Amino acid sequence: IVSGGKVNMPFCRPFVTSECYRIAVDRGAGAFAAWGIRPDLCVGDFDSIPPGIVRDVEKWEAEGCEVIRLPEEKDDTDTEAALGVALSRCDGTITILGGLGGRADHSLSNIRLLGLGLEKSQPVFLVDERNRIRMLQGPGECVIEKAQQYGKYVSVFPFDGDVEGLCMEGFAYPLSDFRLTGFLSRTVSNEITAEQGRITFTAGILLVVESRD
Repeated sequence: IVSGGKVNMPFCRPFVTSECYRIAVDRGAGAFAAWGIRPDLCVGDFDSIPPGIVRDVEKWEAEGCEVIRLPEEKDDTDTEAALGVALSRCDGTITILGGLGGRADHSLSNIRLLGLGLEKSQPVFLVDERNRIRMLQGPGECVIEKAQQYGKYVSVFPFDGDVEGLCMEGFAYPLSDFRLTGFLSRTVSNEITAEQGRITFTAGILLVVESRD
């Protein structure tokens, strides 16, 4: 899914392959136009995109691309609508690009949308050139191989309540049976020191953020 937020074009391009089901969300259609790629689906109200991109969407539609046009006034964001379609049609990992950076309200909203993946037991990631974010439901486990981690830092945050029984093994700052509450920064910018970092917790919802400078 390429959303309408900040898109680093060279970084995002390798994610968009012919093996993927490709969804352009509103202004995100401009990224596909710049890459010369026709998406499989366009979703949005298309109220704020340049006329040239509107013409691209119309051209794709004539060539067989599915287009879901949403009303300008609605309860859900265009990205939520697109993610809902992806969860109903796809059974693999879903990556949202263009969902971070820019307006803080949009970034926070898109982080909350990761919970829709939890409801479907389907992995959803928010990714940009500096961050990869996932959401886990307790009891849960996350193992990150040091050789494959996304950047240098790993941070975890409680979401919608406390996280119970948090353990972090293989990290510079390990934790054991820790209760992670909302108003502290203790679990920011940890680093994997072993071959892998293992995060487990017994209850709650946990955000795992891998970051690089």
